[in-house]
Amino acid sequence: SPPMSAATPALPDIARQFIEAAVVAGDMALPFHYPHLGDWAGLQIGFRAHGITGASLVGAAPGQWQVGWYVLARNGFDDPFFIDLNEAAQGYPVYCAPIGAGRWDAQQVAPNLLRMGKMLAALRDLGNDHPAVLRWLQAEADLGMALWREVLEERQSALQTQADEPAEPDMPAPPTDPADWQSGR
Repeated sequence: SPPMSAATPALPDIARQFIEAAVVAGDMALPFHYPHLGDWAGLQIGFRAHGITGASLVGAAPGQWQVGWYVLARNGFDDPFFIDLNEAAQGYPVYCAPIGAGRWDAQQVAPNLLRMGKMLAALRDLGNDHPAVLRWLQAEADLGMALWREVLEERQSALQTQADEPAEPDMPAPPTDPADWQSGR
C-alpha cells in the first residue's frame, strides 16, 4: 500500500491506541480487521481514494465519503468503522456504515473512541458466555443503535442454538469385568 502522504493526516494518539489494542470481541459485526500502524493510509483505499487510479472518493454530498472520515478497522463483513478527525473535541465518536450499499450512511455506534474500546474489551473478556453477554449488552450498550441490536440478536440466536442442540450422550465406561474381555491371537 502507498506510504502515508501529506494528504493523510497523522493518526491521533487515541486512534493509535485503539488500533494497537486491536480488540476482537468475536462478533462478525464488530471490528475484526485492524491495520498495522504503518499502513493506516493504506486502510483508507476504497473509502477515501480509488484503489487503482488513486482518484479521491471524498465528497461533501450526503452519501459520499466525507472529508474528515478515516477508517480505523473493518468488521467481518468489511464494513468500515471510522472516526471524523474534525470531532476531536467530542473524543472522536465512532461510526460504521455498510459497504456495498452504493452510498455511505454513517451510523454512530459509540459516543467516543475510548468508550468503543472499552465496550469491545468487555465483550472480548465475556467470550462465549452468551447469558453474561446478553446481560452486559442490555445494561451497557445503546440498543437504539442498529449495530448493538444486531450483536444482541446474534448472541440471542447463539444461545438459542446452544439450548436446542442435544447434549452429547455420555460415553459408556469401558468394561471393568475381566470376563467381558476375550483373548485373541
